[in-house]
Amino acid sequence: MDNPDSLIALKKDWNELTRNAGAAAPFMRAEWIHAWWNAFGETNRLHVVTVWQDNRLVGLLPLMFGQTERYGMIVRRLGALTNAHSPRFEAPHACDVEGVMEVIWAHVRSLSRQWDIFELPGLMSASPTLQALCHSADSDSVSYGLWEAEQSPFITLESDWEQYLATRSRNFRKDLKRKLRRLENLGPVRLKIISDPIDVLSSLEVAFDIEAQSWKGREGTAMQSNERVCQFYRDLASGLASGGELCLHFLTINGMAIAFDLSIRYDGRLYSIKSGYQDTFAHASPGLVLLGMMLKHYIDTDIHEIDLLGEQDDFKRRWTDQSRPHLWFICAARSPRGRLFQWLKFGITPWLRRLKKDSPTRHRQFGVI
Repeated sequence: MDNPDSLIALKKDWNELTRNAGAAAPFMRAEWIHAWWNAFGETNRLHVVTVWQDNRLVGLLPLMFGQTERYGMIVRRLGALTNAHSPRFEAPHACDVEGVMEVIWAHVRSLSRQWDIFELPGLMSASPTLQALCHSADSDSVSYGLWEAEQSPFITLESDWEQYLATRSRNFRKDLKRKLRRLENLGPVRLKIISDPIDVLSSLEVAFDIEAQSWKGREGTAMQSNERVCQFYRDLASGLASGGELCLHFLTINGMAIAFDLSIRYDGRLYSIKSGYQDTFAHASPGLVLLGMMLKHYIDTDIHEIDLLGEQDDFKRRWTDQSRPHLWFICAARSPRGRLFQWLKFGITPWLRRLKKDSPTRHRQFGVI
């Protein structure tokens, strides 16, 4: 399937299947993939693999053909529709139907003359897709590489706010109270949650403005700094807001929003996909206070987890000791560039890392198809 409009045409069947994608489900929905393709597809060629049993969609893998630079050379890539705005990836497939991933794997292999590398980033280490691909590759005596990626923190919500706080350090608890008092000295501090479809769309522009007034704006990484990024989040809001799944959290002082968190609410989890705050209030850590107020709000609801996504940075480590490891699944074709990529990625790069005592090993075995 290479027509982007087909993504929406299959929306009902597609989204029903993504329920099997676990913690990756929100990022595999038809609305997410469609918004991503419209914003970032550019010169790539869409190639969505679908598997049907009678009239039932039982498996899918959204891919694209394109060219990309790796280690200073241009290679032909067949891979996932992902970039820096894609927290996670999965190939949704029916759990009650055997052989679905084997069919998808066989199709990918049949196209190996058209690509130098095949890669799926952002797979959770416990991903059914990862396990199935490794099993299929092993069965076919095909070597592959696994590259360790980010550890994404998540917070399991306890039954009581004080009970949760007791699991964190004393310094953290004191700092959270101190930063809240600093903000309260400026006026009433409130948490404002917006989930109404129309209000989410209009309030998204407020979030854009807040982020542009932070260090991200100065460094050119804010959403407003790139029209394609703005388009992605606007399209995503249009696609998801109607179901009440997309929500905006604002931290306000005297009614003025100074920090935001854009989240997806899905199947008992809250996924924090974007956040920011005004630099003017940096001394009071509004992002810290906002997340604390969000936790306190959701701890008595049907939300059992807040997934912070992304890297396990210092800010996120203060909130939780739990994280989900992610991996890249990578194969190289027998083309000259494929073989060179293999040597550089899983030969030279790990060797250079071993020379640095503080650099962890991030690769596992690798070979060629």
